[in-house]
Amino acid sequence: MKNEFISLLVMSLFVSKGALAQGQQKSFEDVAVQFSVSCLKDDCDKPFSKTVIEPDEKMRGYFKIIAKKQAQIWGDTILEGDYIADGDTRLDQVRELKINDKTVGYLITYSEKAWNISDCAYDGLHPELLNQCVVGRIVESSYVSLDLREYFYDDTTCATFK
Repeated sequence: MKNEFISLLVMSLFVSKGALAQGQQKSFEDVAVQFSVSCLKDDCDKPFSKTVIEPDEKMRGYFKIIAKKQAQIWGDTILEGDYIADGDTRLDQVRELKINDKTVGYLITYSEKAWNISDCAYDGLHPELLNQCVVGRIVESSYVSLDLREYFYDDTTCATFK
């Protein structure tokens, strides 16, 4: 039963990929799913593409606000486990998402300095004990619609400790 469901899901993704390639209107969530399926790392299947851009100051400000809001979700996800973050969200990268050379949204990547507290003596009361913990960054990416009203991450872009 599970394999049949997965097969149907994959088939529906490829069918809708063809619809998007032909320019049919889809929700932004559908568009994001297609990018998730069609783009492995920075390589995308035609007609999809994603390019790193340097947004102007105003857009960068909007993306920083979205990144900060998205990082707040970590309290109910990755930070419930073996990690603690400093709360200073940094916007690391903005990619422009295109289908047939038409911009359809953005993929923003953001991060915070973090510590893996699973193998150290950090007690939550003495910050100096973090010096004994493995330090890294919690990194996540979110899809952002052109109008900046919709944004979300998926299983391929969710928070990870690096």
